[in-house]
Amino acid sequence: MNSSHYTRLARFVDKSSAKHYAITRAPYITTAQTIALFTRPRLRALRTYDFPDSFAFKAVHGSGMNLLVANKKVFAGNKGKYSRKKRFTGEEMKQLARSWLVRCYSCDVEPQYKHVRRAVIIEEFLGEKLPYDYQLFMFGGHPFAVQVRKFEEAPSNSTGSRLRARVHQNRDRTPLTYIDLVNKMSLGPAKPPPTSTVEKMFNAGIALAQGFRFIRVDFYVINETVYFGEMTLSPMKGSYRLDGFFNKEHLKKQIGICAEDADPLGFLTGI
Repeated sequence: MNSSHYTRLARFVDKSSAKHYAITRAPYITTAQTIALFTRPRLRALRTYDFPDSFAFKAVHGSGMNLLVANKKVFAGNKGKYSRKKRFTGEEMKQLARSWLVRCYSCDVEPQYKHVRRAVIIEEFLGEKLPYDYQLFMFGGHPFAVQVRKFEEAPSNSTGSRLRARVHQNRDRTPLTYIDLVNKMSLGPAKPPPTSTVEKMFNAGIALAQGFRFIRVDFYVINETVYFGEMTLSPMKGSYRLDGFFNKEHLKKQIGICAEDADPLGFLTGI
């Protein structure tokens, strides 16, 4: 794949521009509100920025660079590096952002990130608890698997969180219908979202995956509302293994090559 393809793909993995794409292709879902965006030249402004009491802080150009703050204290994120009792100053937020922005995230195996602008965003804090994460593995525009994930909240005096996850796919490796999703979106004793909510998620996944050979589309459900999470072209830096469909050896063959109609509305031009 040549560099022009990766440049085009960068628009879909940028955590800011991907939200605009999602709500345009699937206007019946929603996204977390972006409160502010800071590029490298503007990081100094974080020192005196008036942060909300609760917010999500994340880099737009990679994975694992995020921090959730609730009631002015760390709630989760940044791979459990900080205690949930910690309070951040503006200077500390600036230094954290700077440490993220100097990184070219996974550029050796995921070249699309080389072309994503380096920036951090502040988003609204969704819900009072860490929501379930529903990840649809889309091949040729159709869901062949769903992974349900839930981070268990750590005690207030500790760091990190425990991840529970389960992958569901049809044994005959046929695409999942939304009824399949309704029946398979369980994780432990928790019930899946209502059928109408799952149907919206299913339709949104198909709408967003059109024009891609492979892409993973993530959603959250909060109070029966479907929130777009992100789009991922190479899960776990291309090392994710999904039986019969996706493994490291086939990464270059399966990574999403955009078809001509991948951006039919043209609104991403110039972002």
